[in-house]
Amino acid sequence: MVKDYPATCSFLDKSEKAVIRKIMVQQGTLAKTGEFSRKQLHRSLLDWRIWAWSVIGFAGNITANTGPLFAPIFTVEMGFGRIAGQGMTAIPNFVSFLVSFFSGTLAQWAGSNSVLLIYAQIFNIIGLSAVRFVGLCIFNGSSILAVPTAPGWAVSNQSGTTKTSVAAAMVSAIGAFGGFAASYMYPSKDAPRYIPGHVSNISVCAFVAVATLAMRITLQISNRRRDKDPQDISGLTAEQVADLGDRHPNFRYRL
Repeated sequence: MVKDYPATCSFLDKSEKAVIRKIMVQQGTLAKTGEFSRKQLHRSLLDWRIWAWSVIGFAGNITANTGPLFAPIFTVEMGFGRIAGQGMTAIPNFVSFLVSFFSGTLAQWAGSNSVLLIYAQIFNIIGLSAVRFVGLCIFNGSSILAVPTAPGWAVSNQSGTTKTSVAAAMVSAIGAFGGFAASYMYPSKDAPRYIPGHVSNISVCAFVAVATLAMRITLQISNRRRDKDPQDISGLTAEQVADLGDRHPNFRYRL
């Protein structure tokens, strides 16, 4: 079983625990064990990055929910019939399942969460523009990547128990409203080609790609600034250092 904190590791002696704790303090990765921090909560609510990730998650969830919601309608409009159309939706949904299952491997292959998100938006646009059923499979598979990737990217760039928890809650909760917005993307009056809905979805994909790229560049600039101008925190107590969170000089944002 993996332990959360050095202090809870029964297989470490006191000196080993002290060394690991000292390293975590220096890296800014040590959080108060299970304690709620009002300071971290306040910083979370004022952190524009968390709000930006929430907006990216919201937009990503719009496209991610489009396929499951409207695939039965799309397949019927393609001429499969109501019963056959319902059955045909199993194929793009299975593609979506496979992509979700291997999302971690895909993120490793892409090299970072941001690159994976950008690739996903490119494939989303290809899927919306491709041959109808093949395009639906491509779109269903690539659009689902925003669901785990956006919150995962946000959470991986937090430090401190409270701030990490708040970031996870905000990005996931705000992102979930994307499903509500998706339900209005394809009204029946636009049948059978649903051009306004496709144009809207392509616009959302373009927004997610641009916003993700902008966030990546911003994080890179922050990391370079910290590399060039490290701050001295030797005068702070261990508690103050732990409360710095992602403001710790040794903390580097994950791209």
